[in-house]
Amino acid sequence: MTRTMSYEKLETLIPYIKKASKQFNIPENVIAAVLYEEILHRKPVDVRTFGVAQLGLKELMIQGLPPKKELLDDDEVSVWLLASKLRRLQNETGSLRDAIILHNGYYDYYDSVKKSAKDNKIIMMLSQNSFYAESLIT
Repeated sequence: MTRTMSYEKLETLIPYIKKASKQFNIPENVIAAVLYEEILHRKPVDVRTFGVAQLGLKELMIQGLPPKKELLDDDEVSVWLLASKLRRLQNETGSLRDAIILHNGYYDYYDSVKKSAKDNKIIMMLSQNSFYAESLIT
């Protein structure tokens, strides 16, 4: 996907991002940045991950949900699962940074997410019609 198309898709997810952020206490811009990276770098040949958050069926089982691809293809469920996964991994490791790395499996992924979390377009999307508090992504 192009950057423009990725921003457009991300914008449709803002209500779900805000809801998941509050529920799991993960900063909105971090969730948005992870989603942006997943949308932008989606590989159509990968048949093991699904939905906007590019999660696998195993994550559904970890969350106690049935392993159905349709759940991962639902944007609201996908965003909720991503935030839940980040919270679970943060609780296990003690670090949101480590949770982000473990979500994707690559150390350089954190740097991409950190950069996207500060992206002015993403911040503007999140701040429209609501208060935006800058996160501490360290």
